[in-house]
Amino acid sequence: MDPKIGVFICEGCEIGSSIDIDKVKEHATGECKADFCQTHKCYCSDEGVKAIKDSIESEQLNKVVIGACSQRYFADKFMFGDEVFTERVNLREWVAWCHEPNDEDTQMLAEDYVAMGVAKARVVENPVGPQETTVKDILIIGGGVTGLQSALNVAKAGYKAILIEKEDHLGGWAEKFHKVFPKAAPYRELQESPHIKLVEEVENNSNIEVRKSTTIKKTKGQPGQFDVTLQNGSGEEDIRIGAIIQATGWRQYPTEKLDYLGYGSSPNVITNIQMEEMAKNDKIEVPEGGGAPKSVAFIQCAGSRDLDHAPYCSSVCCRVSLKQAKYVREKYPDCKVYIIYKDIRSPMQWELFYAQAQEDDHIILTKGEVQKVGPNSSGVNIEISETLLGEDIQINADMVVLATGMISTNKVGDEFDANEPIADV
Repeated sequence: MDPKIGVFICEGCEIGSSIDIDKVKEHATGECKADFCQTHKCYCSDEGVKAIKDSIESEQLNKVVIGACSQRYFADKFMFGDEVFTERVNLREWVAWCHEPNDEDTQMLAEDYVAMGVAKARVVENPVGPQETTVKDILIIGGGVTGLQSALNVAKAGYKAILIEKEDHLGGWAEKFHKVFPKAAPYRELQESPHIKLVEEVENNSNIEVRKSTTIKKTKGQPGQFDVTLQNGSGEEDIRIGAIIQATGWRQYPTEKLDYLGYGSSPNVITNIQMEEMAKNDKIEVPEGGGAPKSVAFIQCAGSRDLDHAPYCSSVCCRVSLKQAKYVREKYPDCKVYIIYKDIRSPMQWELFYAQAQEDDHIILTKGEVQKVGPNSSGVNIEISETLLGEDIQINADMVVLATGMISTNKVGDEFDANEPIADV
């Protein structure tokens, strides 16, 4: 059936006082080549809805473009049967309420949105319903905390969950952590990792099918009918599922790019992941020679918040360093801890966790830009500029912990290319 398009422009909610409605109407039937255009003071009123229905019938319209409020509002009012395709154009929140009234750019924006709505209506048809039975099983990719919780939520909602994990065990990064920062009031004491309980719940839930040592080779199809090829040690297997939840997590910022912070030049410069492994094995020791450290320095934003590396903040590194400083202080009561930061980001209730670290006389927090990190005869030397004191300072520590940033695993099975710009990952 050839499209016959009607455009309906609402004048209510400040739309009429923010743009030239007549020009929009002229644009709709002129350049946009809509077959019909009408305006009304309030299309969401019963009178306005009736006006649209009457025009659909009298003009024999099969495509309707409504320029009014957000498509989040009144979805039930603007449904005109399976034979009529309806496209909503948001002239209220996206134009009238956020741009200068009667400005040239505001007018152009309104006309562009109408043009896009008409263009979409011209080529899109109402769905006729699935040709095959819609599958309601849900695939979750990744067996870390997010994937585990997602699988439980799916199962509790009454659907079958298929959880795949490329490793031979569940838990993801959380499985490597000694403890996690506080999750409940008074936000002072470290807690056990939540993955232990989650793994047990998942493996004992009859509505969750767990596939370990499994990856995805290929995905095709559409919502409700995805055909996914799984690959594991036994070969390939094709399954059909209805939806996919990607919970593939993150990767550590590549350590080979951290030589500017001394990584690789001294064994006593380690990452926060390595510190976590030490704590879990109850072996927080100076890597070179062993023994208890008398001083430990944490350097924040290692490879992040830097235009030459990852430009963004990874959001949790500060709290991880505060947590690991607590590991050190609990194991070695006389050890001094330095945390060198750009900004401490421990928001909301975790401000209390940060405040606890400030109360410890053996934890010294200093703002500054790290200029150089290198080994010396007594451990590791750190040169810092742009401090709050306005003076350059130096810190000598037995060991240095780099708070490495996080890189999203936005591609299943994708390996990080150390030569690829982080911003493009």
